[in-house]
Amino acid sequence: MAGMDPTRRLFGQAPFTAIPNDQRAQIVPQLPLPQSADSEFLFALDTLTATLLRSINKRANFHMQAFSATVDGRLELPAQNRWYLLIQNTHPSAKFQIGIGYVPNDATGLLLNPGGYYEPPVIPQNEIYIRRVPGGAVSTGIIIYATELTD
Repeated sequence: MAGMDPTRRLFGQAPFTAIPNDQRAQIVPQLPLPQSADSEFLFALDTLTATLLRSINKRANFHMQAFSATVDGRLELPAQNRWYLLIQNTHPSAKFQIGIGYVPNDATGLLLNPGGYYEPPVIPQNEIYIRRVPGGAVSTGIIIYATELTD
């Protein structure tokens, strides 16, 4: 299993079973650990477990925000406690860059191709900046994020 993507190993071996409960049925993974579980695999397992527990035990408010990328890079989402984050490039031909906690420039930033999306496995709590690729068309996109539900 050396060299294989830990997420692929995880989902390739994860049968999901419904466990009845007095109040509700919870879906929990039955994850057999390989005999030589490396640190990448264990990190992926920890991440999946945390995500499942968070989604089973919590409710959230979901928000959607549309944007147009600018050349300078603009703060699209301030730092806050988020439970979910997805950024999608809705433009058919233009690219943009994402900076998490910093303004992206020519040398930094995650490049998002037309029609692509970014859904991080660990949800960032810091600022989200979006920047148009210099020389490219003005790109558009959406940010979907979840915050704690307040009763």
